[in-house]
Amino acid sequence: MITLGRLERVNVRAAWTNEAIDFTPWLAANLDLLSEALGMNLELEMEEKYVGTFRADILARNSDSGEWVLIENQLDRTDHGHLGQIVTYAAGLDAATVIWIAENFSDEHLAALDWLNSITDENILFFGVQIELWSIGGSVAPKFQVVCKPNSWVKKAKNLKKVLGDEELDFRVESEMDELMDRYPGLQQWVTSGQRSVTIEDIVRITGHTPHMVRRREKEGVFKKTKRPGTYRLDSVISWLKVAPLPRSKEAQSEVTTGEYTADSA
Repeated sequence: MITLGRLERVNVRAAWTNEAIDFTPWLAANLDLLSEALGMNLELEMEEKYVGTFRADILARNSDSGEWVLIENQLDRTDHGHLGQIVTYAAGLDAATVIWIAENFSDEHLAALDWLNSITDENILFFGVQIELWSIGGSVAPKFQVVCKPNSWVKKAKNLKKVLGDEELDFRVESEMDELMDRYPGLQQWVTSGQRSVTIEDIVRITGHTPHMVRRREKEGVFKKTKRPGTYRLDSVISWLKVAPLPRSKEAQSEVTTGEYTADSA
């Protein structure tokens, strides 16, 4: 019989005594953990980025959309000072995504983030993320708990109208897109960022289909070209994904590692 341990909450100061000296450098080196919690690919750009006479904790970039991401840390309960800082830094850095990390969030500050998400453009995203430490069997592990995020459907609906044109977003279309995003989680990043065109490399990276298959669909004219060389209308890619079979990951990996491929069907 398996022996089960007991999870115990640990004060974050046990691992990171000082926010600037301990936590920020650790987070910069472990952005993959935060990326996983948020469902976006973050790449470190700079620690302690100056904004006028102030310094933002971490400036990153969303590698899928290319947008700036501001990360502000607080190893305490949220306060008005940091709320003002994230707005000031976001404006100064022209950041599209703002991530406020704290040990605990007050109801007032969660409400403030919700309000910011409701009044800003659909391309501006505010997240509240709680940093936790948990102990089991003598080992301690960090956990990022997303406690506030943009209203996904409201923001998604605005962006889908851009991507799909003037098509009315009725229940059928909404259900189709939700199902498609379940099949291709990376598609959420396209829609959230509001982009309307993609490259062949984007399609391969986000969908997991083999380069051979995507190039073949390109030659067949499945993807509609835009005025910008090398880019294709996202709505035409979405139309293809609705009928395309799911990619076979083993074949995709074989193509990358050996240069061989098995022709997909779609």
